[in-house]
Amino acid sequence: MSREQLLMPWASWPDCPCGCGVQGLKLLTKLLPGETEYHVVKCNCVRHRNKRNNKRGQAAHAQAHRNLGGEGFTPHHEEAARPYTREVVVMPESKTGSQIPKSFRAFIESVWFRHALFQSERAVPFGTSVVPGVVIDGRWLIADLKPKKGKL
Repeated sequence: MSREQLLMPWASWPDCPCGCGVQGLKLLTKLLPGETEYHVVKCNCVRHRNKRNNKRGQAAHAQAHRNLGGEGFTPHHEEAARPYTREVVVMPESKTGSQIPKSFRAFIESVWFRHALFQSERAVPFGTSVVPGVVIDGRWLIADLKPKKGKL
């Protein structure tokens, strides 16, 4: 290698064809429907970001389905799924006051958690005694045991 070649500035990686600003040589191996150009891995355009989010969400739903005792295929939409009727036997440990960490209380009162719980409440079939809940990481189930007005 000559001295001139060593002193030349590096031209960097090529940009993703969609203009999202991601650079790289590794291209996606599969085109989305309607696409004509391969995008760079970890492309940040809306279609590829939505595809990644959807894939992660469906994987989390499948894991929760298995952990809650669901059998057979995983329902495609969690809102279309029926409530899990497997009896859950619980040995509760009641905590109040300063025993509850402030970070947990802040999480339960957060807008994100309230929205997730509201989605669960909307999906509860009318006239049933199903308790709405939120599954986190396919492992933790947080259920709202407080009776709602007008519910059974």
